[in-house]
Amino acid sequence: MSLFVADDPDGESELFWGDPGYIHAEFFRDITKLVPTVPPDSVARGSSCTITFRQTFDLPFDEYQVEEWPFQTDELCASYDDLRNALHQSDDYLLGYPSHCSLAYDPTPGVEWISLFTANSDDELDWSWHDGDKLMIFIEIERLKKHDFSNLRSDAG
Repeated sequence: MSLFVADDPDGESELFWGDPGYIHAEFFRDITKLVPTVPPDSVARGSSCTITFRQTFDLPFDEYQVEEWPFQTDELCASYDDLRNALHQSDDYLLGYPSHCSLAYDPTPGVEWISLFTANSDDELDWSWHDGDKLMIFIEIERLKKHDFSNLRSDAG
């Protein structure tokens, strides 16, 4: 799967991470037919990267993602954060619960949606989401089951 985000290097248009079409995905069932191709100069910009994932467990990021948050003391919250951080050796991950920096709500669009990918801002890759926060990409569960990536949503913060 390849993910693409809208970009305006000159800042002349008003791109917004919540706009429809801001995120675009291409899913390739047969990767044996893929051939690396250099883009034409008119569209060559930035760089790409490969992200390798490993299997792990995930826990809700914060109290906004569960009905009742059982960790009421600072000590319990710190222990929970330590456990969740131990499961996430990277801030870029597939599926799981979306994590964020500054949002005070669950960014998931609704109960029929699931977090597809969470990406942290990265200076080396020239990724900056919402002033250095995280970009979260969501897909409807039924579309994911069908490998239909035509309707993605995103949130940042």
